[in-house]
Amino acid sequence: MRRFFGLLPLTALCAGLAAAAGGCGGAAPTQPLYPTPIPQGPYQPQPYQPQPYQPQPTVQSAAMTLYEAQMAFLRLPGYHTSMQFMQRNGQQVATGIYDLTGVPPYTLRIDIQQGTGAGTKLLWTGGPSVQVRPSGLLSLVTVNLSLTDNRIESLRGYDLSQTNIYSLLRMAADSANRAVLVPASEPLVEVTGPHLLAGCSRMFAAFQPGTMYPQMIEFDDASQMVVQMNLSGFAPDPSPSLSI
Repeated sequence: MRRFFGLLPLTALCAGLAAAAGGCGGAAPTQPLYPTPIPQGPYQPQPYQPQPYQPQPTVQSAAMTLYEAQMAFLRLPGYHTSMQFMQRNGQQVATGIYDLTGVPPYTLRIDIQQGTGAGTKLLWTGGPSVQVRPSGLLSLVTVNLSLTDNRIESLRGYDLSQTNIYSLLRMAADSANRAVLVPASEPLVEVTGPHLLAGCSRMFAAFQPGTMYPQMIEFDDASQMVVQMNLSGFAPDPSPSLSI
């Protein structure tokens, strides 16, 4: 025997409608289909009360912060700053104070004021070699060393092509990394990702408010800070002296 599901006899359908709406073809419902509108009184205007202006904070992304920092650096005719430097490799720690003079993007003169090699001067112009004027009796001689010569590499094996200011700014802005703004009194960006200094998992970069000149750069490994560069007195230098 065939069965028909979902089909009701017409009499049953009419009976259901009658129960819900007063019958099939019967009397009209006693309740109106729509409620009676609520009567409205005369319009009463409210006095205008001006509120004090509340400026909205500018939405600033980490990517925009890093872009502005790069552009501010590249626009400099030259610059001069003093850098307090720390680098850690296992139980070894190296510290120093360097006098930096440069022309963006890469030209950089370093005068080691304190720390290992104090009195040594270096000049790198972005190429594969570095001019070095040693301290002491050898200061009369200038030598060219390979950029990767271990005598001028850092404690952790980094060379100047990796640790100059512009390379570090580009590293922070690398699209493979993830950058976020950190709430602070100055623009501060935290960077994580695969394109950092070797052996490091996190980077912090702080900038001077307004000018966006670099102020501090740090790197951490999985457990502690391993690189720190504090830049003080960073300022434009319209005629930087690059001789060593």
